[in-house]
Amino acid sequence: MKNAVERLIALWNEPAKMWLYLRISSVACGVAVGLVAAWREVGPGSVDAQVAFYFIASIFGPIALPLVLSLQVANPLTRDKRRRPSWSLNPFDLKDPLQNVHLGTFEFLAMGFGALLAFPFRGFSAASLAIGLTLLSASVWVGMRLCMVIFQKKIEDE
Repeated sequence: MKNAVERLIALWNEPAKMWLYLRISSVACGVAVGLVAAWREVGPGSVDAQVAFYFIASIFGPIALPLVLSLQVANPLTRDKRRRPSWSLNPFDLKDPLQNVHLGTFEFLAMGFGALLAFPFRGFSAASLAIGLTLLSASVWVGMRLCMVIFQKKIEDE
């Protein structure tokens, strides 16, 4: 029994596994947050607000993310070469902002999935929130991929 506990602790202390478990836990919590938010009907109320939310969510990533990351070139805290987003890297590393964006994208996608789970019980308001969160995560994913193409000389593999 003691040997099994020591192996489990050694496995947890391996940095790549630790960040993987943290990211999976965070995304799993995102499903619960999306479910609760849709259940409580949190989100834009009127149809006009929903359309505006969908529009902003769908253009945010491809426009804002490359702009923000291009400004990071002047930031002395970031490293010269950024690492390709990975589930096994530290998402809170201030020197590598793409890791945080990668985690946030999957968290929003999980929240959208959680809101979709509330759809049979809460109706259109849950579907509306699910669509908005999924659009936001998809647009940020496109923005992240666009950044990897634009800044490909500054991206390296793990």
